[in-house]
Amino acid sequence: MIEDIRRELLREYEEKRLLSDLGARSRQKALYERIPELKALEASYKEMELEILRAVFSSPAHAKSAAREQEKLHQRLEQERGELLERHDIFDDPTAPRYQCPHCQDRAMLEDGSYCHCFKKQLAEQIYQLSGTTERAARDLKSYRLDVFTDADQRANISRIYAVMREEAREFSPRSGKNYLFSGPVSQGKTYLMESFAGELIGEGVIVFSITAPGMVDFLRRYRFQGRPEPEDEQTYQLLMESDLLLLDDLGKENVTDFVVTEFFNLINHRYLTKKSLFISTNLNITELFRTYDEASMSRILASAYVPKFFGPPLKRGEA
Repeated sequence: MIEDIRRELLREYEEKRLLSDLGARSRQKALYERIPELKALEASYKEMELEILRAVFSSPAHAKSAAREQEKLHQRLEQERGELLERHDIFDDPTAPRYQCPHCQDRAMLEDGSYCHCFKKQLAEQIYQLSGTTERAARDLKSYRLDVFTDADQRANISRIYAVMREEAREFSPRSGKNYLFSGPVSQGKTYLMESFAGELIGEGVIVFSITAPGMVDFLRRYRFQGRPEPEDEQTYQLLMESDLLLLDDLGKENVTDFVVTEFFNLINHRYLTKKSLFISTNLNITELFRTYDEASMSRILASAYVPKFFGPPLKRGEA
């Protein structure tokens, strides 16, 4: 489940922070051995701070003035400590914890209680790996190549679509209900642009799941008829229904039966009602899609969808 992955990642953050703190303590011990007077200096200031706190306990009315005294004390300590380190040719504090993320200091959470961008990005990357498309996660819109389109009209068309997708990535909201339908001939770069768009969103912490239409059909048959689903299948089903963006590639290549039409509607309707975005890539045109799937499904997909036109000569193998 998504929550299981989230909890495991939070546990990894706790371990990461613990290691950072342990490393800082180890470096502090080595520094005290090198500069014994530093330990004495810090101990003297700690004693002065305790005196201030004792005064507050005996007379709480002095709390505000005590806080100002504490601040001044800390400033003097930092100044004297810095001067002492510089006399030993140390200009960067080696005892400071070395966190991988300076924003959350490896806590995963920011001061306002929200998840840090680094945590959301790692969570999105781990979830996307469940799609079995790990090599595609590195793709993003910045690395998308327009020079593979040699036909001038085709390249101009793809450039316009690409510009729209860059703007869509900047404005994407996980609960906007915005869909994307890339419909057109084979080898037009549809899937690559879809995956590049997804990679851009994953970098921003958006939960993306990817599956081919034939793979989805095979999964749903197993999920519905195997009896008690395995935990991995429950996880996949949740991602089909609840991911911020579902990539559904090669729609139309699956064997369409009444079961498939019903399950497809259930998926589309759930995501429509919960305002979860869907990205479909297909070689079928709109008329063929309406003929293959019922109007209820297609009307929900197209209710809020970007549907560009793709045309031109097919790209060479390895380019699309």
